[in-house]
Amino acid sequence: MSRKRPDIDVTILRIPAILGLPEPTVLGELLLPSVAPVLAGYDPRIQLLHPQDALDALLHATLGAAPGTFNIAAEGVLTLTQAIRRAGHIPLPVPPQTFKFAAKMLLSRGLRDVGLSQMRYLRFGRVVDTARMRDEFGFTPSYTTDEAMQAYLVDSGTEPLITRASLERKVAKIEKLLPGPMADRLRAGVDTTIGELEAIGALPDRMEETL
Repeated sequence: MSRKRPDIDVTILRIPAILGLPEPTVLGELLLPSVAPVLAGYDPRIQLLHPQDALDALLHATLGAAPGTFNIAAEGVLTLTQAIRRAGHIPLPVPPQTFKFAAKMLLSRGLRDVGLSQMRYLRFGRVVDTARMRDEFGFTPSYTTDEAMQAYLVDSGTEPLITRASLERKVAKIEKLLPGPMADRLRAGVDTTIGELEAIGALPDRMEETL
């Protein structure tokens, strides 16, 4: 259209991932269960955008911002396993050929029929340069990637496995359903998740485990 009608301003907003309700994305689905399957050998880097920032970017584009094509994403980058652990849950590495089987066991219906584009996202993620968004388009999201994720966790009511005791109880139930090698990888993820949550102060005192 911009080639045929140079008299009309055309603006295209390229958004890597919006994370919010009521329709969770592929990442939103993976943040909800206590144990989330991820592709073994891959830990994709991701950027997020809060839904309100997505609306604000669209509004900004219609109110006289410079036309063109712009990447719209929040500041900051997480890996997929970091995001899952910060939700207080366990990433479970599974071979690509068994991912759909694991998704059917562990996830809600939103990812049970995962497609090729979603599998590419789970392998490689999506991170974009946002310099032109700030300098030429004149827009800066209000939420960082980490803040957008935390807002989603609160809005969705995601419950973290906040103590080692509660984590062990839930993992033990799932472990019984998994083949031996997969169960071993799940067990290995427990200490990693606990360590990361302790590092960011997201675990209660140990005394609370007995309450």
